[in-house]
Amino acid sequence: MLKPLDTLVALKYASLVRSDLMHLGMREIGESIGISGAEVSRSSQRLFKASLLSQKDFRLLTLNLKEWIEHGIRYAIPLEVEGFGRGMASGFDCPLLESNMVAKTNPWVWRSNIGSASGNIIKPIYKTVPIAADNDKWLYQLLSVVDIFRGGKPREIREAKPLLAMLLDNA
Repeated sequence: MLKPLDTLVALKYASLVRSDLMHLGMREIGESIGISGAEVSRSSQRLFKASLLSQKDFRLLTLNLKEWIEHGIRYAIPLEVEGFGRGMASGFDCPLLESNMVAKTNPWVWRSNIGSASGNIIKPIYKTVPIAADNDKWLYQLLSVVDIFRGGKPREIREAKPLLAMLLDNA
């Protein structure tokens, strides 16, 4: 059974493929997303079982990942608002995303000392997401799009599908 951490690890694998850094070890991958190498290893095993990662060559199965994000993540890791505060902007309010969506009155933000946006604090898919996003700007975009699928309205999800496809097509 997948855990929230597994989605973060799968998205990091997508980032590594895109950056041509698949040679990194579990420890380096873990450090970049704020977890241990052992956690990356255990997460990878669960990703193999869920058919999101090829066991033979550690290749990310992007079509399966896309399907998981578009149709499953909303039910397994729903978006939770935890109040109002400061942090890193997420969803369509991520400064790195180019979108025609009108900004929300109270944007979604992950609680973090790193960001300076004010808005509705949302619980990220895993507690180290702000660290991972700060270390990898492409991953930041992808995590922001994932949040749209977790808690967006139908129109927002329709707008997010091409963004997800564009980001994962190079992974």
